[in-house]
Parts: sequence; C-alpha cells; structure tokens
Amino acid sequence: MREREGWRLETGGTPHRTLTPSRFSFSLSPSQMALPAVLGALLRARAFVLVGDHYQLPPLAASERAGGEGGGSGGGGGLTESLFRVLTEAHPQATTMLRRQYRMPAAVQDLANALVYCGALVAGHPSVAARTLPRPAWEVAGRLPPPMPPWLAAALDPARPVVVLSTELDAVQVEDEGGGEGGEGREGRGGAAAPPGLLRGCAEVRAGDTAANPGEAALMGAVARGLVAAGVGPADIVAVSPYRAQVGLLSRAAAASSGGEGATGGWGGVEALTVDQCQGRDRAVVLLSLVRSNPAREPGRPLADWRRVNVALTRSREKLVVVGDPRTAGRVPLLAALLARAAAGGWVVAVPPGAAAEAGQWFAGAAGGA
Repeated sequence: MREREGWRLETGGTPHRTLTPSRFSFSLSPSQMALPAVLGALLRARAFVLVGDHYQLPPLAASERAGGEGGGSGGGGGLTESLFRVLTEAHPQATTMLRRQYRMPAAVQDLANALVYCGALVAGHPSVAARTLPRPAWEVAGRLPPPMPPWLAAALDPARPVVVLSTELDAVQVEDEGGGEGGEGREGRGGAAAPPGLLRGCAEVRAGDTAANPGEAALMGAVARGLVAAGVGPADIVAVSPYRAQVGLLSRAAAASSGGEGATGGWGGVEALTVDQCQGRDRAVVLLSLVRSNPAREPGRPLADWRRVNVALTRSREKLVVVGDPRTAGRVPLLAALLARAAAGGWVVAVPPGAAAEAGQWFAGAAGGA
C-alpha cells in the first residue's frame, strides 16, 4: 500500500487501524477480494475507484456455507461475492469498461469476445493482434527434420494461434482401435474404463476430490517438447489444468523430461499451474488440459465454472492449445460454444491412436538427423 497527498493504493487486505483517512482510494483486483476485506480500506476514503474483472475468478471461501449459494468458489452471495461485482451490477452507470487489452492475439481475443465479453475487447495495438510464434528453429537454420506427425505439426504451426486437440476418435479411428460400441471394455491407464470412441489411455483417473488424465498429460508433454525443439523457451510455456492432480502429474513429467539442445531436448523448464494459480499471469504459449473424460460424460464442478474457464483461455500471448474430450467438455455450455467456434474455424485436430508414441519416434529421428 502506498499513500501520498491524500491518495491511497490498496492491493488487498484490511488496512491497519493506525492509517489515517485519505481523500481518494484505489483498490486493485477487488473482484478477487472478499467484501469485508475491501470495505475496511474504502471506508477510510471520501471517494474510491475499483479496478478489476468480475468475469474472472471471484473471492475464494474455504467454507461452502460462508461462500453462500455458489459454494466455495461460485458467485452466489456470501463471501464469494465481491463488492466489485455487487456495485458493477447495481450501478452500471458508474462503471467504465476498459476495452483495450495488450495480451492476446486476435484469434484468442475473438474467442474471449464470443464466449464472455460480448465483443467488447479490442487490441491495444496492431502488433498485439498480430502476435504469433516465431518460425521453428529448424526452418531458421535451414535444416529439414523428418516428416512430422500431422497432429503435432498442427499444434506447433505458428499460423494456428488456437488449436483444440481432440481425444475423441472419428469413425475410422474407432475401427482401427477396435472400439465403437464394442470398445466399451477397453481400459484407460490406471484401470479406468475408457469411454467408447476415446483414445486409449485418455480416460480420467479419479484421485479423491480431484482427477488426472495420463493420456492428456502425455500429449501435452509431446507438444511442449516440440515447442522447445522449435525454439520456444520453456519459461514462455505454461501447462494449465483446473485439477491439482493433473498439475502434479504434469510437473513430475516435466521434471523427468530429458535435457539437451534443439530437437533432442526435453521440456523440463515448463511450469505447470492450476487455473487459480495462473490468474494475473500470462505466457507466450498456454497448454490447457481439460482432464475430464468418463462414460457418464460428467464434466465436474471446475469445468462448469465459466469464470475459471475464462481465466484459462485468456492467458496466452501467442498460442493456445486445448487438449480434451469434446463429448464430456461439451456438456458445459461455455465449452460447447468454444468447441463449436473451434470447429467452425478449423482449429480442431483429431489426435490419432498412438500419437504420443508417434511423437516420441519423431523426436528420436529428428535427433538422429541433427
């Protein structure tokens, strides 16, 4: 907190009782602060300004009872309803939309506009809208690697700022997998029954009150490794999931990844975060694992929270890659709209059986030819 000539900047928490009143108070990110925490600061000022986004994560209450109808992370009143949201909805005439954004490329911004912001966001500069990944390192160096698996090439393509890697098998892939309705007996990794028509190993695995998906983690690892081989710095990539167990799985896989240079390198410097942890941050590339994939097509509470999904989709500066099962994710209206828009834009890439192993073979071949 800074105080000067009657102005005060609040960044969270209730001010100490010894603070003197001020004429004006700014409160940053009040949409994430519980109402009592904001009131303590604002009551010491004659006027105040709140700066935030109530379309992103609300205050978190550990107690569902204290959180109100929306539970511990919803927006149904109680401690999970911010003063920012209350005042924004009660006094729209006193609200100003800061429309310019300086993070997302045009395709990601358009996605956010279509799903959440009703077309309100605009790029603060043409260079922001035009951001893309740089050309792959092997192109810059004039080297020709072995033919890349098409799904991986699509995920790495700088001309595709948004990619959805679908773990749902198409009709031909189902037959190749021995699936279809007869595939119900297949098992995913970890003993979980794989839903019919889904890539082998890409069923969710429950872990108490959280979930993981080893198949999705393997695909994300292959994409991350490819990005690093193409010249993207590991610190510019983040692997994101709404589920702690998946973040732990991704973190362990990244740590175990081999080091090295160029096409032989791993993805050991890539950070894995929950959606809550990445609010307020951004990266050049965001890899998002939706995790949930089950015979009942139950998406679960974290995916059903549209604010959490909004945060996950709006962190990238150059590229967004989403990995998941469209049939399960499509049960959530916001994700159904995302999938429809991705299909219309040609962003959906069907991942073939054995994709992660196929990518591993490509990396080995590329290393041999380096």
